[in-house]
Amino acid sequence: RAPVEPPGRLGGARRRVAVRVDAFRLANAVFRLAKRPERHLRGDAKDERDAAHAVRLFFVRRVAPSPVERRARLARAFAERLLKSGKSDPAARIDLAYRYATARLATGREVEILTQLYQKNLARFQSAPETAKEFLKVGESPRDESLDSSEHAAWMVVAQTIMNLDESLTRN
Repeated sequence: RAPVEPPGRLGGARRRVAVRVDAFRLANAVFRLAKRPERHLRGDAKDERDAAHAVRLFFVRRVAPSPVERRARLARAFAERLLKSGKSDPAARIDLAYRYATARLATGREVEILTQLYQKNLARFQSAPETAKEFLKVGESPRDESLDSSEHAAWMVVAQTIMNLDESLTRN
């Protein structure tokens, strides 16, 4: 018997507990695949290579990215959108980001703080371009290589900051 029942057979509170504990989910998946891999294969995929492929697909489908990774992916796309907006002034881009995230313009103090944050991170990423490229590797979608990686990474930090505001997370 598996350490935890498969998610499809659990109900109510037991299912919520099992879903929250990723270690148990992975242990359960490994146990089920090791015990009866043929049950998780589709059609006539019975040889070892297809079985290994099925194991990879099984984990990819069942292990979702963490909320932190999802927010980082979103911030990267948000920063890319800001860079492609046609606005070159940091204050104008910050205003645009605020309009997208909160449906209002940024105040003068907010623009000042976020401009300083942008300039500080731009200098940091320009001094270490490898760090910027590593920072932008999050997610599966390809990055637009026509954008400067240091500038993109600096705007990603600003986008993460704006997305973490209470008013961009909640309404009213």
